Amino acid sequence: MKATLLCLLASGSLLISCATANIQGTDIPDTPQNRAVIQVFFEYVEAVKAQNADKLLALVSEHYLDANGTDDATDDVDYEGVKKFVNSDAYRNIRAVSTFFIVKDMSVSPDEQTAKILYYYEVRIKTDRLAPPEEGSSINSDTQKWLKETEVNQMLLKKEGDKWKIVSGL
Repeated sequence: MKATLLCLLASGSLLISCATANIQGTDIPDTPQNRAVIQVFFEYVEAVKAQNADKLLALVSEHYLDANGTDDATDDVDYEGVKKFVNSDAYRNIRAVSTFFIVKDMSVSPDEQTAKILYYYEVRIKTDRLAPPEEGSSINSDTQKWLKETEVNQMLLKKEGDKWKIVSGL
């Protein structure tokens, strides 16, 4: 009986010691590459919350290209498009940002040069109203309004030198 109990305890502790720990708050294995990739995502979230255009641009590759899920090239966004947006009056006129992000899945390619993050987000933006609301149509003020967007999105990252950069999926 004691030998059986001792064997069970030993095998249980062996299984526990072999289990891969996950990055806190995720189901993502805690490896150096996974940690480096998810850190870029967390920095992206913080830059969005802080409305920090410089920090956001620092995370984006100059090879950025997002087709926005369509075959229509007119809605594609490249690095210059991202740069133009974060330097626009529309971006500067955002009065408040409320965000919620959940990482649903993440993978790093076997050669550790590309990575994908599948994430859910909800972003609420308070902005200046361009026209007064119709009477009784809004609980927002006459001068500002809240906009909300929710989506599941995929962010692609690529290793450039020793840094991970976002190449699609802002």
